[in-house]
Amino acid sequence: MSRRVSRSDRVRDILALGILGGGALVYAIAYSGMHTLAAKPIVTVPGHPAMQRFTHYWQLSQAGLALLAIGVLAVAWSFLSYRPPSGERA
Repeated sequence: MSRRVSRSDRVRDILALGILGGGALVYAIAYSGMHTLAAKPIVTVPGHPAMQRFTHYWQLSQAGLALLAIGVLAVAWSFLSYRPPSGERA
């Protein structure tokens, strides 16, 4: 018989999903910004400002990927914490 799911288990699940969703949102914003830079003509002064914006979106995309990785680890941790001990498996 498996154990009951406690409130802390549910909170851990919600946090893991929140981290995953936040990482996906940050990455989507960065992707959209870089796509806009690549697809539309840049109306600002060419050169330095455009590279600053690209660097900002690149760093944002890396932060999004890091959050996604942390979210996957949190989901895995939550899943493994629900597993019954090996002697109780059917």
